[in-house]
Amino acid sequence: ELAISLHWYISLERRDPRHGPHYAAVYDALHVGLAATPAGAALRSMLRRQEALVGALSAAAQALKAAGESRPKRIARLQAMFEKDAGPLAPLRSLDAPLILPLDPTAAVVGALPERSTVFKSALSPISVTFRALLRPPAGSGGGASSSTSSDGGGGGSYAIIFKSGDDLRQDQMVLAMLRLMDSLLRAQGLDLQLTAYRVLATAPSEGMV
Repeated sequence: ELAISLHWYISLERRDPRHGPHYAAVYDALHVGLAATPAGAALRSMLRRQEALVGALSAAAQALKAAGESRPKRIARLQAMFEKDAGPLAPLRSLDAPLILPLDPTAAVVGALPERSTVFKSALSPISVTFRALLRPPAGSGGGASSSTSSDGGGGGSYAIIFKSGDDLRQDQMVLAMLRLMDSLLRAQGLDLQLTAYRVLATAPSEGMV
């Protein structure tokens, strides 16, 4: 979980015009270290698959935002992108192997549910994609069951994410990380404020997942 989160944080900051070279060196060192062990090499493969997932979601979000169509037409276009050879989301319909989500390293998904995908009513046209999820990540992933995964009663569940293009989510990510930290500290002292801090991951300076 730590390695996945670190990869995405560093990957984003590599694009910073001032500090990019420093983060690029840290990124390279991280991947050299991962490549040194069989488990690390497997994790690198998983990270590459995560990058492909984010790339596909980014391409879809940008295409829908640029279309300038009505919301019903954008929803129909989004769902059509999952059809074979129809668009960037076709490979997500059924994955060859479970994929740990970059947004939540405790959740693993096996494919998308196109009929539950939608576009929100907003100028930025954020998209929502629901995945078929495992209640537990694959063995060796280092995570537990995700509280954001809802069971379908058949040994699996679903996990919905929102992908936003055109919005810098880095500040949201930092604030919510602080909320989760404070909540864990308070719970350790026996004070439960019933906080629910959702996850945010900035994947580019103007893109990210919720």
